[in-house]
Amino acid sequence: MSNGGDCTGIDGHPILETPHLDQLANQGVYSPRAYTPCPVCVAARMSIMTGRSPYRTGYFGNSSQPLTIEETLPRRLRDLGYQTQMIGKGHFSPQRNRLGFDNIIINESGRYREGDDFHRWLMKTPYARMERDTSIGNNDVFARRSVVPETHHVNTWTANECRDFIDRRDPTCPFFLWMSFSRPHSQYDPPAPYDSWYDLDDVPPALKAPSVEQPAGQHAGPVHVGPRRYDGRLWSVLQKPFL
Repeated sequence: MSNGGDCTGIDGHPILETPHLDQLANQGVYSPRAYTPCPVCVAARMSIMTGRSPYRTGYFGNSSQPLTIEETLPRRLRDLGYQTQMIGKGHFSPQRNRLGFDNIIINESGRYREGDDFHRWLMKTPYARMERDTSIGNNDVFARRSVVPETHHVNTWTANECRDFIDRRDPTCPFFLWMSFSRPHSQYDPPAPYDSWYDLDDVPPALKAPSVEQPAGQHAGPVHVGPRRYDGRLWSVLQKPFL
């Protein structure tokens, strides 16, 4: 997610409600002192993928250069007999580069709709082409309610695809699922009722950068669908016994 490291209930945030993330942390692996090697998403993702620093991967920003390192986490796990699946936001280059995954199902946050699995799916629904327009780079200033309902929101789609993979996978083999939600991230477009989940008067003031002052509403946008709903939807599936 694009939240700060303290934006969960388990870390003691006074406002945010993240019961499913808290449950995952309590029953899974929780690393409160873990730090990203880079604050930019593509560079950080490539470091997770390879176990190497940005200096070694060559990624220092949101670069579109192909990854030249052959040894990746999903490729190593696949060689050990794991089923490997990536679902959600990848921003790999080229776009369909699997990097060792058996299969990838992608949504690219609205930036690159050509070949985007989410938008292909959305085009077959009554809400085709109804996603709102965005400003340059998808970085809208103000958070607004999604023009599509929760049932057709990108995070819902991602959660459903992950659930379907878990249900249809080979239960005799271990699996590795890279689950990447597009939100919270610009564009901030929580669907109802999550757009009104928090009282803006309770939201702490936004941090001020030297060049831009972002309104508090934008910072209220990230605390919407994923932590409240979709992680819980997948958590219920993960409670099933795995062979």
